[in-house]
Amino acid sequence: MNDVLVVESTSFRGWRKESIKYCLEKVRFHPNVTETLLAEAVLSAATGNLSLEKEKTKTVPEVQQESPAEKISTDHAESGAAAASEKEDSTKNCSDPEREKEVSLSCKDETVPEGQDSTAAEESVGRVESGTTSEKEDGPKNSDSEREISLSRKDVEEIFKGHINLALIEPSFVQNRIEPLQILWAEMLAAAYRVQCICFSRGVPRCSFFTMPWRSMCRKPSFAPVETEEGGLCNTYNKVSLPSFWSISIQCSTSDELPQRVWSSDPKFMRYAIMKLLIHSGKHIWSIRLLKRCGRFSVGVVSSSAKGFQTDQQTKEYWMLSMDHDPWVSSSWTLSPTFLKTTKFEKFDKSGATVVVILDMKIRALTFANDLESYLSHTGEYPLAFQNLPCSVPLYPALWISGPGCAEIEWIESSPREQFVRPSSTAGFGPQNSICPT
Repeated sequence: MNDVLVVESTSFRGWRKESIKYCLEKVRFHPNVTETLLAEAVLSAATGNLSLEKEKTKTVPEVQQESPAEKISTDHAESGAAAASEKEDSTKNCSDPEREKEVSLSCKDETVPEGQDSTAAEESVGRVESGTTSEKEDGPKNSDSEREISLSRKDVEEIFKGHINLALIEPSFVQNRIEPLQILWAEMLAAAYRVQCICFSRGVPRCSFFTMPWRSMCRKPSFAPVETEEGGLCNTYNKVSLPSFWSISIQCSTSDELPQRVWSSDPKFMRYAIMKLLIHSGKHIWSIRLLKRCGRFSVGVVSSSAKGFQTDQQTKEYWMLSMDHDPWVSSSWTLSPTFLKTTKFEKFDKSGATVVVILDMKIRALTFANDLESYLSHTGEYPLAFQNLPCSVPLYPALWISGPGCAEIEWIESSPREQFVRPSSTAGFGPQNSICPT
């Protein structure tokens, strides 16, 4: 997958704790990997042990539909029983340190520094990339080894406290899957919910908050670890500062409280904003909303000379469409002459106007829609705006804006597969286009 890792809900099954921790710290994930998906993958690596614990103690009540505050209160009252269970399981499930050193993982991510010990990671990432960790492909021949390497309850607790962004996990998943395990303090859960409430009250879109590819834009977790070395709560949960979406070479103004928003006050020149999201493969959909009308405004993607997690990008080529339907592209490309007519694509030149951008690297195509519904409900293959985008360089979502103007981005979804959004299509946008290997 061109030095990014695609993870499924059972990808960590059979992995040791050290391999999972290494992956969460060092590997760049495909943009479809959300924090909720990573949390589910970690739990899948200990399903047997966690189920057994629940069966033995019978102290975990059935999950009820109640408010986060009420649920946290219940968990706090039951923390004594959970602590006793953790002590018992940590003794039963401890593994031989010498044997753990034998498990290796070949991480192809070019961002891992040379000379760093990656012994605990090579085999596991290799299995994810080849797909052999899925339930369908594992089969009976791997079931014994998976049971031997299943994570203990203490392992899961350590990973969640030190390597998972609790605040970026869907609340329903936390309530239904994590809270009943009683592996986190009530204060930790309250801090995670508090971050979400503050971000939503500031104006961060709820859906985008959980689908935004945070792990693809920055290697280090934003809200991890939740527990400090002294046993307290990490201060990042009190500051509530989200990582920036944009490269450091951005010419627009941004806000720490609303990282999805950019604005320009310069009426003479177009100012650009490039997301620090490297896209090498897969299919991706996002929307751009013009909050304040301006003189000129364009959206699309650009290529850059930057590599990995570098954020100081220098634009090489660009494929943009303006609010007045004027194409702004590098000299080798042109806007499809039939795109505007066949899609009935409207101008997005008023305050509140939204444009949806669809990038499919499988067939090297970029297109636009007025909204997601018009894209999904289009009869037949949705027309393309730009084709034959380069395979050899990563692309980045971008926008150009003149002042005084303001716009914001909302991430809709990403998938490593081209059929994710339009399953009726046999080859993404259409079989007539050349396929780019991923």
